[in-house]
Amino acid sequence: MFDKIREACAYAVGVVTAFFGAITINDVAVFVGILSTIGTFAVNYYFKSQENKRAQEEHDARMGNK
Repeated sequence: MFDKIREACAYAVGVVTAFFGAITINDVAVFVGILSTIGTFAVNYYFKSQENKRAQEEHDARMGNK
């Protein structure tokens, strides 16, 4: 039982080590840039949807709807 767990851990550590050995600082920079872009899009989308919701509520209040 423990041999299988130890073997799986050894393979996992080997894969992680190979991955970090294969990437360069340029790869890390690209990955961080992609994550930053996705995060910026998500934050902007959220706040723009909140702004649109508030604008619609204000419009409905001024027009006497609801």
